[in-house]
Amino acid sequence: MLDRLVGRWNRARTVAIGWAVLLALVPALAGESRDQAVADSSPERLWVAAVEQVTQGGFEQAAATLDRLIETSPASESAVTMRGWLKAFDELEARRQAIRQQECEKHSKIAADLVTLVHLRPCWTFVLDRPVEMILKLREHSFFDDPTVNRVLWPVSQLAAARWNIFHRFHARMSHLDWTDVLGEARYAFLNAGNQEAFRREPWLDMLVSESIAAAEGYRAANEWFKASNIYYELTQIFPDDRGFKDALEECNGHARIDALYKPGGSWKQDIDTIHRGMLRSILHRINQDYVKKPDFRELTRSGLRALLLLVESDTLRESYASLKDEWLVSTFRNRIRTLAANVDRQDPFTYEDCRHIFLTALEANRQSIALDEGLVVAELVDGALKTLDEFSSVVWPDDVDEFRKHTVGEFHGVGISINMGPGNKITVFSPLEGTPAYEAGIQPGDIITKVQGEPTDGFTLNQAVEKITGRKGTEVVLSVMRRGEPKELEFRLIRDKITIHTVKGFQRDASGQWDYLLDPQAGIAYIRVSNFMENTVQELREALSELKGRGARGIILDLRFNPGGLLKSAVEMSDLLLPAGKVVVSTRGRTGGDLNAVRSQASADKHTDLPLIVLVNDYSASASEIVAGAVKDHHRGRVVGERTFGKGSVQNLIPIGDQFGEPQAYLKLTTQYYYLPSGRCLHRDEESQNWGVDADIPVKMYPKEIAYLLDMRREAEILRGKNQTEADPVASNARPHAGTDHAEDVAFDIQLEAARLVMKVRLLSRQEWPLEEAGAVAGDVPGNRAKSNLSVETP
Repeated sequence: MLDRLVGRWNRARTVAIGWAVLLALVPALAGESRDQAVADSSPERLWVAAVEQVTQGGFEQAAATLDRLIETSPASESAVTMRGWLKAFDELEARRQAIRQQECEKHSKIAADLVTLVHLRPCWTFVLDRPVEMILKLREHSFFDDPTVNRVLWPVSQLAAARWNIFHRFHARMSHLDWTDVLGEARYAFLNAGNQEAFRREPWLDMLVSESIAAAEGYRAANEWFKASNIYYELTQIFPDDRGFKDALEECNGHARIDALYKPGGSWKQDIDTIHRGMLRSILHRINQDYVKKPDFRELTRSGLRALLLLVESDTLRESYASLKDEWLVSTFRNRIRTLAANVDRQDPFTYEDCRHIFLTALEANRQSIALDEGLVVAELVDGALKTLDEFSSVVWPDDVDEFRKHTVGEFHGVGISINMGPGNKITVFSPLEGTPAYEAGIQPGDIITKVQGEPTDGFTLNQAVEKITGRKGTEVVLSVMRRGEPKELEFRLIRDKITIHTVKGFQRDASGQWDYLLDPQAGIAYIRVSNFMENTVQELREALSELKGRGARGIILDLRFNPGGLLKSAVEMSDLLLPAGKVVVSTRGRTGGDLNAVRSQASADKHTDLPLIVLVNDYSASASEIVAGAVKDHHRGRVVGERTFGKGSVQNLIPIGDQFGEPQAYLKLTTQYYYLPSGRCLHRDEESQNWGVDADIPVKMYPKEIAYLLDMRREAEILRGKNQTEADPVASNARPHAGTDHAEDVAFDIQLEAARLVMKVRLLSRQEWPLEEAGAVAGDVPGNRAKSNLSVETP
């Protein structure tokens, strides 16, 4: 019996080992078979393989496949053409990698040299300063009157004097050197580093980090919170996973925020009069009831109490509250808050009711000691508590409501000019906006605004200029401007009107100032950039697509890079244009869980589903941008090129707070739901997230200098000549951001756009559909409209 059992066990073990070996070999065998298939394929199969490799981002593999194809079939004109495109792209890629390496080495050297120089600063006086000073003092001695001595020593003393001036200029510069500047050089080098982990291990960087932390601690001790915050910000960019740097940055930002908000003489005293403890109760109740996840009231309470402790440490607030200068009162309050914090740590469980009780007790502790305005204490408690939820939940206090409504409506009244700070800190017109009062009146790029309503603009900030120029619709504003070539000031009397911001743009402007959407007329490739999702965005896109079809466009590149999002309604309507009917565009789910609430694309007469589509995204593409890109990707409507998106996939509800017995109303902007892609993936990113946003089908990373060039070129394209203006004003160029930089000399191309153009050209040349692998349907598709997909459905 035992022998039979042993025999069965051995046979079972042999079978199991056999299966394990087979399963281990399957991927390798499959890979070998695919490679062998490509190697032994006919010209037709090699061509199909090369096209699929390009559309999946395998440019090097495609080049190798085409080389085999051309060797097998030299007469293949299409293969030769595609190989030429790939070679040109490869040359661009090699060029940019060389530039990236140069940038990394250059800025690493600058940072390392600065670290060394600062460390040697104590030696300068001994080595350079004292000897030079001694020689200069000798010039005052009487023996310099002797001609022979004077002839020998005077040139030496002159050289010493020159050296003295050079040294002191250098000394003055180094004395004002901020560690933030050095860290900025290090950060720039880090972002260009090929191996960022190896970069973090550089010895000079260790020295820089140690010195920077010491400097930041010095700033903190001196209550120079803004300077300390700048240092910790730079450190978090190089070490994003370091919790200590993040906590220090948060603390410094908290102090800096208090100092900025509560300056003596500001209007904040009147603003906080409308805030009271009843709002605190309502806000905590709605968080408990509606927040997207079960709130951690223990951490929320701790954070609110920490915010109160920051108040009593503020030098700025001491100027407004005499009680903060009384050490006994401050100590009494601080001890009461620390006792409450200790109770929070000890109490288990800790509930919403416990949080409310602790906060109300803190208000009483304030009333019985330092007696700060209750509105101030409530505002800081709430703002501190909300930080533990997410970065998008906040309160719009009563005095901020009007400004908030202005921004959410997405329109304003003014004259229609974009301004910036030009040379000499002059308020300068960057560009008039098409069809606005300023454009129709003839205001031009480069015009310097010298007066608004007769008031000189010298010393104006940009915000002050905007406040003076904007106003109620139908009212008049008089702008006086100086224009190159004009002997006197020009005066423009403008009637303010509603200004509509156009969010759909092309590659460049044509001679008439209209956007040209054809990027590559010969290939029929169109380019459309969407800067925001607003009320009029989809209608503008619809008009652009209709125009392009009339001009023979064969493929669309939709650029959503640096698009922060906007209206969900616009994102859904844009997806309606691009997707077949019945496809899930986006879904939402709140705290209660249950089934996803799906929004599907609708049937309409103006669908644009026939043109091949590529969507460009980067890590600044957020919210509505991610919804459109994710729907296109998940339904295989097109390819996504660029970098993983930001991960802003949350829904905020605006909840009224107050409004009882005619009191001023506040609003709680609270995250109540998350967005989910058609595949089931949650868009939102938090600190624990491993997967978020939309991943690019074809990843193409951009480096800092390339990003700067791209943004410069966008600004350049935005400039609209004034009405009837025939020549561009060179003064306008000086007003543009980054004017005079060397970006265009060595990175005068957009590598992500070039990659998208290459993929689209191959798609149009081959007439081969985007590669679709057999798999299950995308979650939520309407039966009969299912797209084949290689996506697995995630359970959120």
